[in-house]
Amino acid sequence: MSSLLHIFWSLLCLEGQHLLSLSLSLSLSLSLFHTHTHTHSHTHTHTMHA
Repeated sequence: MSSLLHIFWSLLCLEGQHLLSLSLSLSLSLSLFHTHTHTHSHTHTHTMHA
């Protein structure tokens, strides 16, 4: 049972790291896209976010 728990925990950690890196890259690309599209029209919102 302890070995099964260890396997489950290692899988959870690996999945967590994968999800973390995925969400990080997604948010980074989203922020880059947002700043790229909204730089010309919404400068005040950009300064508010920063």
